[in-house]
Amino acid sequence: MKTLTINLPDKFDLTPKETATLLAAKLYETGKLSLGQAAELAGYSKKTFWSYSAIMVFPYLIPHQKNWILTWQMLKTIIADYYRYG
Repeated sequence: MKTLTINLPDKFDLTPKETATLLAAKLYETGKLSLGQAAELAGYSKKTFWSYSAIMVFPYLIPHQKNWILTWQMLKTIIADYYRYG
């Protein structure tokens, strides 16, 4: 596994676990990582990470109606992954 060092300003009150989870969620959302890879990066089981990623998707459904189709496609992928791996 590679090590990545990120210097964040003090105003970003994030733990290393939170940072890894956010990075994993974004990489999963963009299709750069599979559900299993993202879960491993974040340090969670696939089922637990899936739960977190589903929670992170819902805030985007209403405020960003322009991205509705993209978000809906992403949500379908998350649900399919859940049934495949969960």
